[in-house]
Amino acid sequence: MTTRRHLELARIDALDAVLGRAPAPPAPIAPPLARRLEEDARADEILRDYVLAPYPPRRDPTGGLRAVNLLIESFALAGVEDEGVRVIDRLRALLGLGRTVWGVKCADGELGWELYVYDPGRARPEAQVDAIVGALADVIPPVDRRAAPPRIDHHMVSLQLDARVLRGLAAPTLTYYVHGDDEPGASRSYTLTHGGLQLANLYTFHDPRQDVRALLARVRSSVHLGTPAVGVAALLWPELHRCRRICIANKRSADGVYWSGVDTDQLAWFLGRMAWPAALRANLDARRARYGHLAWDVGIDVAIDRATGAAHPTRSAIYATS
Repeated sequence: MTTRRHLELARIDALDAVLGRAPAPPAPIAPPLARRLEEDARADEILRDYVLAPYPPRRDPTGGLRAVNLLIESFALAGVEDEGVRVIDRLRALLGLGRTVWGVKCADGELGWELYVYDPGRARPEAQVDAIVGALADVIPPVDRRAAPPRIDHHMVSLQLDARVLRGLAAPTLTYYVHGDDEPGASRSYTLTHGGLQLANLYTFHDPRQDVRALLARVRSSVHLGTPAVGVAALLWPELHRCRRICIANKRSADGVYWSGVDTDQLAWFLGRMAWPAALRANLDARRARYGHLAWDVGIDVAIDRATGAAHPTRSAIYATS
């Protein structure tokens, strides 16, 4: 005799309906680690990706959650929820809702963060470095900008944070991003060091449907991404190819691939593929439906293994706005 525990859930529910029995209630969603109340999505909210380009919701956002909840959960997981929330709240008060791009980065199971502020044309006083540093002056240590040139024609800056920065034990790292003339390789970033500006990344952006040749050429020309020991297909993961844009970045000791506009199921796959902390993956997985209206941006850094000569991911990241 077949027992109830061997029946598929759909068949059990159908049998309950026939017999007039109410189906079992769904299992409760595990509460978040974060103490901050989860923020609900708003139907009139403009959703933006990691270059602040607006995008339509993937589904009706009614009953959904804002992406910032996942960021706050990552702060809680790292034991710096209060400190991280103070930074986000200050930037929201300064710039407005949805105007700060955030990235959560994971390397060897350790989390870090980067916050990006756009100011194309340098037309927004509240988005300039002085205003950002001033708004965070009593929250995190200030950036030492004595080695910075008097003027840098940038369209964005970022602050790189870790738990030590959020606890007031170290200063954040400041990076400037410039467009140039929008020619291939013209988008680049420079990190401010004690010695001045240091070239960090060179970026090119590609449509994965229409720009395939240029995309493959960029990958194959990279000493990290195009190594014969791995091959192109092993890094342009087909699970993420259904996206709006792919970015290739050349860095000092690694190269990067970024996928823009993946859905929440793809994000969940990505976090599992890159072995992110189980608690954060479980938090997302339990809320997939409530995050279903969102698009996310994800990326990996890849470097050559000196022992084997093979390329392997060294760091991964997810991006959204707060």
